[in-house]
Amino acid sequence: MTKDEIDIIILGLLMNGPKHGYQLKQNVQGDYLKHFVSISVGSLYTRLSKFEAEGLIEGKLEPQDKMPDRTVYYITKAGKKRLKELVATPVDISGVLFLDMNSFVTHAIFFDHIGKKERIGVIEPYYSHIQAEIKHAAVSQATSAMHGITFSNLEMHTLGMGKNILEDIARYLEELRDL
Repeated sequence: MTKDEIDIIILGLLMNGPKHGYQLKQNVQGDYLKHFVSISVGSLYTRLSKFEAEGLIEGKLEPQDKMPDRTVYYITKAGKKRLKELVATPVDISGVLFLDMNSFVTHAIFFDHIGKKERIGVIEPYYSHIQAEIKHAAVSQATSAMHGITFSNLEMHTLGMGKNILEDIARYLEELRDL
């Protein structure tokens, strides 16, 4: 996970309202986000300090009964602007399918904060990459026998699963593009 993706998650979660660091960590570990992202406590507080210094968030000390005071973070106008810039930036394609998918999903979760034109600008490069991978998988399967490569039924079934996953991702991107 890149620093930009960590930034998207933290700023995006703060768009839903003020939170203290522990709440942010709990949100990341919640039912949905935990499947795509992980942020260490150290990374979280390092980023919060950096955001505060840059004026992207504002921390306010909140007193608590019988416990140490805690800092509650609020996103600023500059933070909202930065979130929109980050979400609208196309994902770097590493070529590792599941890493790329996680990067894309990190952006997609917060697509409500950008317009359709910007959303399509993020989707299209990733969609083109997935389409190229689908074609590559089909060609590889078709030409393997010509090159003397034989696969068992189990191997062919597993390779077919990879192509099916790519096709599912392509359908998801098409639907997302049309929303």
